[in-house]
Amino acid sequence: MKDNLITPNSNMVATSESSFLEEFSSVVQQIEDLSVLNPTKIALVDGNERISYHELNQQANQLAAYLYQQNISAGSIVGVCIGQSARRIVSFLAVLKTGAAYLPIDGDLPQARIEMMISDAALDLLIIENVYLDKIDKQTTKYVSLDLLHYNADFNSIPKENLEISIFPNSTAYVIYTSGSTGVPKGVMIGNHSFSHFVLHQAKALGINSSSRTLQFASPSFDAAVIDIWVPLVKGATIYLYPNNKIVGVPL
Repeated sequence: MKDNLITPNSNMVATSESSFLEEFSSVVQQIEDLSVLNPTKIALVDGNERISYHELNQQANQLAAYLYQQNISAGSIVGVCIGQSARRIVSFLAVLKTGAAYLPIDGDLPQARIEMMISDAALDLLIIENVYLDKIDKQTTKYVSLDLLHYNADFNSIPKENLEISIFPNSTAYVIYTSGSTGVPKGVMIGNHSFSHFVLHQAKALGINSSSRTLQFASPSFDAAVIDIWVPLVKGATIYLYPNNKIVGVPL
């Protein structure tokens, strides 16, 4: 149930949504702006695949438009269970573009943990790769296979323009689950204003700019992934994806 999720600083609510928006630039808006200002700049390097900011934005737009057709919007929570790849980041961005919140799910987690997160967060939709389908209850989970979607003619005909959807500062951007080391794992909802403020602050602290080249290796289920995905992207840097998020190597 979504009621189980925790909102940090839930009492700190803006008195006027419209006035709050005047000082707010969402992560989505910042990446859309970069796709226009520097369209050919490489955003993601995934093995031999190189995706520019223009391509990243267009791919996310197409998926976002599809999600919107599935009634995904502000207040929705969309799970993303995709292995380390550029299309996982595209999926995160697509969810954000609809005004909804994404819930990153590491497909290497035990099935019981994955099913707990799906149930506890009351997902409106799950974007998943076929390789992880055996870890969900397909009878009770509304899901879309990203592998099959890209072969769908209707999907491929969807326009790739930016969606005219407002991203409100107090709406939820993403949900992250605690490890559960001190009890039952809890989902924490992070708002768009906190999200944007955090990544811009981290970019300044780390000295990230458009000439930076960074490594993305943190598991999407850990909040460290927010830093190594979104901090470089809002500054127009280039991210290199480390295979399988396993920088420590294969267990002995």
